[in-house]
Amino acid sequence: MDPEPAAAPVPGAREPWPARPAAGARERLVAVVRVYRERGSDVPADRRYALYVAVLVVVIVGVPAVRALVLLVAQPDVLTTLRSPGAPRVSGVVAGLLLAGFAMLGQVRGPALLPPFFVSVLAGNDLPRRRTLLAPFVVAAGWTTFAVTATTALLALTLAAQPVGWFSYEGSPPAPAAALDGSAATASALLLILCAASVGVLAGVLWLAGQRVGPHRSWVLPLVAAVCALAPVVAPATGWVVPSGWFSHAWAAATVGAGARDGVGHLGDIPTETLVATTLLVALACVAAGLVPRLLDALAGPRVLEQARRWSSLTVAAGTGDLVAASERLQVPPRGFARRWRAVHEGPSWVQTPLSGLVGALRTPGRLVAGGAWTVASGVVLAAAVTLPGPLRWWCAAVVGLTAFLATGPTSDGLRHAAESASGPALYGYRTGGLLARHAVLPAVLTMLLGALGVVLGGRASGAAFAADVVLVLLVVLVRAHRSARGGLPPGMLVSVPTPLGDLSGAVVLLWNLDWALLSVLAGLLSVAVVGSGATGEGAVSPAALAASLALLLVLWTRARLRR
Repeated sequence: MDPEPAAAPVPGAREPWPARPAAGARERLVAVVRVYRERGSDVPADRRYALYVAVLVVVIVGVPAVRALVLLVAQPDVLTTLRSPGAPRVSGVVAGLLLAGFAMLGQVRGPALLPPFFVSVLAGNDLPRRRTLLAPFVVAAGWTTFAVTATTALLALTLAAQPVGWFSYEGSPPAPAAALDGSAATASALLLILCAASVGVLAGVLWLAGQRVGPHRSWVLPLVAAVCALAPVVAPATGWVVPSGWFSHAWAAATVGAGARDGVGHLGDIPTETLVATTLLVALACVAAGLVPRLLDALAGPRVLEQARRWSSLTVAAGTGDLVAASERLQVPPRGFARRWRAVHEGPSWVQTPLSGLVGALRTPGRLVAGGAWTVASGVVLAAAVTLPGPLRWWCAAVVGLTAFLATGPTSDGLRHAAESASGPALYGYRTGGLLARHAVLPAVLTMLLGALGVVLGGRASGAAFAADVVLVLLVVLVRAHRSARGGLPPGMLVSVPTPLGDLSGAVVLLWNLDWALLSVLAGLLSVAVVGSGATGEGAVSPAALAASLALLLVLWTRARLRR
């Protein structure tokens, strides 16, 4: 059939507008950002003030903190510990658990995240997410890589060369001749920094993979990462198969032999296993970086929008000064396989209540796996802290206290439930204190067992280490109960506190929010002080009395808060 003839133009009718060419992806993204900025909520004065505050923080806090870290590492006993034969294995475990932690973090707050407005507009259109969500991922992963690389660089370069100038102190030990001549120790330190950058890249990719994994299998990725981190400790032969083992080889070359080699540094002086491990780790990081576009395209829009809304509400709650309410926004809904398991069973209440808490913890398996891995890691560090000399012992003890407290979170939901039921009738047949004590059995027993496992895996098992584990667990669980019973931020703390130095209400709110951190650090210090080397005879009476006094105070504070 012949095509129909075109309709004749109507006399006096307006000519149609010519069709505009379709805007490219870049133009569309720029238009969205322009419309968002025209709201007037972000004025240049605010940005200048934020830059001013950032510069002050870096100058006043950042530089002294870096100097303090360098001076701490440059002390003779710390250098001896970091160059000990067991240091590479510990460094590999830390690097592996860092990857597991980022895989877990992605389920709560992924790297490819924007404000809810941008997620609704950009992640729900026809543009590929590798284009719309690439920028926030690059920023988040870049900061992660920078933090890991900078921290490792401070340690590696301090071990390879003597600090000079403002970063040195009187009585600093002389640097090895190899380091002063720019020997293989410095070259190995640079390879270690390259490995740390690769670990940072892997952490960013696993962070994105954790955001991509669905809620029903959220525990798989952290579990695999945790197993890979601990595998070289259990089976040393697997050190050439997993990234934590490769990082251990790089650490060994940069620290253990830093002062044992002389001569001019070149690649021939570096052990072959170090070069192989560095090559494998860099190659794995490159392969993982190549998977980023596919992972971005595979992100589920509703899941990204849920995280964006949750993070937005968290920042609003944190802005009010109530960090407890802000942390509650991070709680993931129970979606694990244990949702079909019975949580209530017959039997004695001291057995049934912890069993119910265990079933509840298994309903968020990702949190439970990550908490268990960090508990094992804290046991490894605790066993080392008991025998370490000098101030490094107390730094490790403080880190162990904080880590143990955070690791008990997945098993301490029952403590929060018991504290919330304090204002109601006794539904379970016993008072709130009894319910709180029954719910404290699960985190105490599980943390004690996993901590003891870490002591064994650390290779420094001793009676003192196991005793320190018991003291630490008892104090940390009491700190958990105290934090669960204290409730929200009292409105009276928001009242102005005028002093000659200014308004201190912000400092009061900060101390109230961080009391758990201070108490956890104190618990770690006391657990090592009670049983540490040198704390025998009469010297151990004072730390033991302090630990008992802290436990009694925590019990009294918790009872007082429950009665309000």
